Amino acid sequence: MFNNSYILLILALHSLSCIGQNLNVDSLFHEGLQLFNNGEYNESIIQYDIIIKANPEEYIAYMDRGNAKKHKGDTDGALSDYAKAIELNPYDPQAYFNRAIVNDQLGDFLTALADYDKIISIESNVAITHFHRGMINMKLNRYDIALNDFDIAIQIEHFMEQAYFNKGIANYNLGKLELALLDYSKALQLNPKNVRAYINRANNQIELGLLDEAIVDLERAIFLNSDNAALYYNLGNAFQKQGDLNMAIANYNKVISLDENHTDAIFNRGSAKYSKENPTEACLDWEKAADLGHSSAYSSLIRFCK
Repeated sequence: MFNNSYILLILALHSLSCIGQNLNVDSLFHEGLQLFNNGEYNESIIQYDIIIKANPEEYIAYMDRGNAKKHKGDTDGALSDYAKAIELNPYDPQAYFNRAIVNDQLGDFLTALADYDKIISIESNVAITHFHRGMINMKLNRYDIALNDFDIAIQIEHFMEQAYFNKGIANYNLGKLELALLDYSKALQLNPKNVRAYINRANNQIELGLLDEAIVDLERAIFLNSDNAALYYNLGNAFQKQGDLNMAIANYNKVISLDENHTDAIFNRGSAKYSKENPTEACLDWEKAADLGHSSAYSSLIRFCK
């Protein structure tokens, strides 16, 4: 039996033999897009092959074929097609954008950055380009430059939640915790269901000693994502810092019910139990944590358990 790709290839070859005889490029583009949207990337590529054979100057066909190659995992082929599209039309920002996305995914951040710079030189008033350039600068630890990118994105598109969220991360990495709190708060104002913003704002609040506020944020995050062990762990830590050992232990118990080998939760539960003058159970937790490889548990066993 022949598969669909083989049959389409035969049809493509037949079509190529008839190039110039009523070739409907718009129809081929439409078919290629339909196949792409259905996840039939090989078949989509065949449609674009026909178009390119008929008109080697059709840069959009190279760009669309590159998209199909990218989605089927052929990043080299995708980059080659994007480069050809850019060669044919160096003033269309979309091919630069698509190429930057691939290079970002490959970890070639400087090459991706150069493409975002080029896009902005062509078309400077598109928020998403400044946002993506900011994300690249974050990956390069250029937090001040990233902040500027996010600010420009927000000036263009005032309700860009992710720009505020990533501004918070940049400000946090620059040690500007109060500014980071404002950024996370703005992100949450735009999207009250942003769990990561609650988590990050809570972590900032813990570092600033704002434990009550951190606990509220973590509880909101848990309401939105009740199966996340990390949220209960952070909440347990906040209660432990606050001195509410019962609530700390309750949250560590929840962590361990979700992840029985969460060594930090087991170790911290032991510490909370020891503070509650329950050394026997504390030592059992530390022993289990030590068996799982926790770096501090063995020291606690030696020092406090006999």
